[in-house]
Amino acid sequence: MPRVPRALTLSVAGLSVLGLTACSAYVEKGELEKQVATTLVQRGDVEVDSVDCPDELEAEPDATTDCSVTTKGGRKITANVTVTDTGGDLVQFMIMTG
Repeated sequence: MPRVPRALTLSVAGLSVLGLTACSAYVEKGELEKQVATTLVQRGDVEVDSVDCPDELEAEPDATTDCSVTTKGGRKITANVTVTDTGGDLVQFMIMTG
């Protein structure tokens, strides 16, 4: 039976999450990795050993990045993160694994 990707919308708020440079805002790489790991564990998908995201995530709707997740058993999966909404210090994003 094929595995169906699961999605979760996660809201992240606070100045510690958003970095500001010139006129753009983003979710910092380390914070994004932490949020992906916490979310996957909380929703019971996997026991996470580590998460590696390539860079920060722009705080703009439809911005995406793929993070590499290593489980405690050594399996590697991809977590696709897509920004769904922003406003003030709030960034909402969806995490899909497959």
